[in-house]
Amino acid sequence: MKETITYRGDKMETVLNVNAVNQLEKGTCFYMESQTVDTICLILKGRVLIKNSGMQITAGSGSFLGICDLYAGKYQASYMALDNLVLYAFPAKSADDLSVILSANKEYRGLAVASQSKMIREIDKIYTALLKSAEELHGFLMASYRKYRHIGEQTGYQTLPVPLIEELEAFSHETGVAGGLLAYYVECAAMPLEIQKPYYAFGNEICLKHIGEQGDIITRLMIECTEIACYICELFQGLYHEEEPCLMIGIANLAKDINRIGGKNNDLIDMLDVVIDKINVTERLLLDKAGFDMKVNRTLLEETYFELLSGTGQSEKSEELVLDDNGDDIEEIKMELKDSLKKILEYSGLPDEITDEFESQLIAFGAIKDLISSDEKARALCRSLTGLYYQIYEAVFLKAYKEKDKTRMIDMFLNFGYLDERLLTDSQLAELYHLNTDPEEDGPCRVYFIREWLTKIYEKEKEPSKTEFDMDFAEFVRDKARKEKLTDEEIRHYQEDALFRLEHEIKNMFTYNNRSISGRMGGFVPFLYSELFMRSIHKQILTARDINAAVNRLRLVDYSVFYRERVFSDVENGINKEYIAEEVFPDIILLPVPGSNGIMWQEITGKKRNTSGRFLFPVFMDVPMEDIMAAVLGRFRWELCRTIQGSAWNNIKYPSLTSEYSDYIQFYRKNRDLSEEKKEKLKMQIQKARGSLREVFVADYLIWVKFEAFGSLRLNKVVRGIMATYCPFAKALREKVENQPLFAEAMEKYKREKNKKIKELELRFRALEKENVTIPVEVIDTLAFYRET
Repeated sequence: MKETITYRGDKMETVLNVNAVNQLEKGTCFYMESQTVDTICLILKGRVLIKNSGMQITAGSGSFLGICDLYAGKYQASYMALDNLVLYAFPAKSADDLSVILSANKEYRGLAVASQSKMIREIDKIYTALLKSAEELHGFLMASYRKYRHIGEQTGYQTLPVPLIEELEAFSHETGVAGGLLAYYVECAAMPLEIQKPYYAFGNEICLKHIGEQGDIITRLMIECTEIACYICELFQGLYHEEEPCLMIGIANLAKDINRIGGKNNDLIDMLDVVIDKINVTERLLLDKAGFDMKVNRTLLEETYFELLSGTGQSEKSEELVLDDNGDDIEEIKMELKDSLKKILEYSGLPDEITDEFESQLIAFGAIKDLISSDEKARALCRSLTGLYYQIYEAVFLKAYKEKDKTRMIDMFLNFGYLDERLLTDSQLAELYHLNTDPEEDGPCRVYFIREWLTKIYEKEKEPSKTEFDMDFAEFVRDKARKEKLTDEEIRHYQEDALFRLEHEIKNMFTYNNRSISGRMGGFVPFLYSELFMRSIHKQILTARDINAAVNRLRLVDYSVFYRERVFSDVENGINKEYIAEEVFPDIILLPVPGSNGIMWQEITGKKRNTSGRFLFPVFMDVPMEDIMAAVLGRFRWELCRTIQGSAWNNIKYPSLTSEYSDYIQFYRKNRDLSEEKKEKLKMQIQKARGSLREVFVADYLIWVKFEAFGSLRLNKVVRGIMATYCPFAKALREKVENQPLFAEAMEKYKREKNKKIKELELRFRALEKENVTIPVEVIDTLAFYRET
């Protein structure tokens, strides 16, 4: 018997046919938060956004909706169709009704429990991210506000009190959620459905027991997420507020007061830079995780920042943040980009069988609604599309290079992965069209869009990158020569052939990493479509300025991260062998894909230690940059040390970062400086890193630069000593924390080694002066580096 149940919202009225299949248009909200539960649904096709005041998650086909709400008696979130949706509605007002539904079809039992487990896992991710952000942002606000007031006292200027900060208290969370039961269901979410279905099909009571527990966990998690999200909003208003005093305005006003008399305070400018970055990061977090739009006035932000930098009332707006909203402009762009796919395929010059196959597969791809589906046919289609795409990419690149083609469509294809105007919305097309791809030279790191980088490889200005097996290009050619028994002439050909070098880079660096850097293991394709962007494109574009700002902020903590020792000689001027410290910055390559990962691909180029490493980032970054960059730098430190130490990288007879850390991990059970609690914690850390020494180190490195650097003790004594020796804080930070006994003890070895190095260099200086040798600037800079940093 069919019934209809009507749900009314502010601007919608949705009628669900009960005990029947329902088709809903994209954007339809069919359950409203706080409404009494009347039905539950099973998604047959499409995706649903589940959102309340503290979290937002997505559910796909095969998911049950509303089960957890039965136990609360009301819908705890609103449910909205993200696609054209097909679902089956069951009448249900209580757990007894659920028992009837599960009894009618035992297949539903496994789906119901699996849906709840996935929901727990996704909400737990949001809960963890929000809690971490709340703790970090509170600490940042308190420390920055103290520093701001201190600078005011030092300079004699009055500072603006910020009651929103002064009245803040640390977030107190006493939840029964965190425990074994939560971890149990998070782990259950990874269990294949094929295993869960027969288990829960055995009987209703088993299934209902799990669902009851899951409903309680979900409710508690939702409450916690709401409380934390609201607390972060309070913290955010301390950072930025248009009407009330806030940290950003206070810092800006103080800096302007100092500027008026011709003074300048670099600490304030640096603070403002970090505060604006925190505003951006927190705004994105609240929007992505909790669905809160903080309505940041970008014009005010930019004008405040540029007025301070320029010392005038003029605002030089950043080009990539200013988009033309004129409708005529969008229409012109659409006309220019019309039939992009057809034009790109024809431009490639590839045989019809390849381009026709790609076009037909792209049509099939467009019909897939659940792009994260584990369906093997969908995965196979994505793999096939990806393989054909890179053939097309290489052909288009070569033709564009030879013809010096700078047309916007081709540039968007090569640099951003743009393929077909029908795959993006009008606003996304306009934003993408206006993005600036001109090289940016400012900053310590040279940042390359992928088209420019491949051009450097093709023109032999850069050596091709390492392979996934850690072979550099020269080793790769030698290995190929050995396997294929190549002649010397053939070897030289491969070493010098521009096309072979290009193909090597596309296959071994670009193709291999594009998928990894995206963070999308299932349903990955290397071209753009609208669903990839959760926010506007100009908010996700990663620029050279963003990257170098993140690098510079971390260098303010780990000042020596890019320094390394090498042998210097200048025989003509009497310098046979001197050790110098040299700062070498990496090349950074932006891969044309939206993503959430950063990759430290190689620490040096070739065999020379003073060559640049290579870091890879997505051109559209959909997560905060700070943690990603810190993790990349942690991996860089580890791999650079391994390379410099060679075969002795884990030999404790030769003290180094990697050897001491390896010894710490290998023998931690016997370490008397570690309590049983700390040993158990380290055991879990090792398991989480799947036994990778490097990843265990990276986890500690993140804590070192994010928390310990600002006086928050979180590492154990052994790790703190290793970090203080080989990853020392910048001088300003060392002076602040070394008053704490635990830090002072950890830094003793670093101080001894540094003083020893200074004495050795001073002795060398005197010896060279006695020999009337002109001391080269490299040696002078090295002594200054050890003395002053």
